[in-house]
Amino acid sequence: VPPPVPLNLLGDYAGGGMFVALGIVSALFERTRSGKGQVIDGAIVDGVASLTTATLGMLAAGLWGGRASNILDGGAPFYRTYRTADGGYMAVGAIEPKFFAELLVRRQNIWRNLRRKLAECGARLGVDVMRPACGVASADVRWSVV
Repeated sequence: VPPPVPLNLLGDYAGGGMFVALGIVSALFERTRSGKGQVIDGAIVDGVASLTTATLGMLAAGLWGGRASNILDGGAPFYRTYRTADGGYMAVGAIEPKFFAELLVRRQNIWRNLRRKLAECGARLGVDVMRPACGVASADVRWSVV
């Protein structure tokens, strides 16, 4: 299973930093408006609890399954991480319709380019040369002369 999104983003940056920054901006606004200072109470636990209400609500309602079976934790092919050839990982986050549509267009372009490249190779090479050149064993793909 690919790695999940680092959780420090949720706790440290969003749950802590974002809520404290909002508190500071609100206090500065109040100071400008009334001339009075404000106390800022920023707790990471409170921020995370606020940010996870949708997920925890789905969990409580029985709508959140095990890891990598949900739309936001790698269960959806358009919102997950994928291993790369160099051993790293690449995140794909095309959950919004416009980004999902772009992902589909790019996939179609990749397939179109792959079809073109395979056709070019096939025009130059025979089946016995194509099979190892593509790195595919004959048991994986049915290679035949048509």
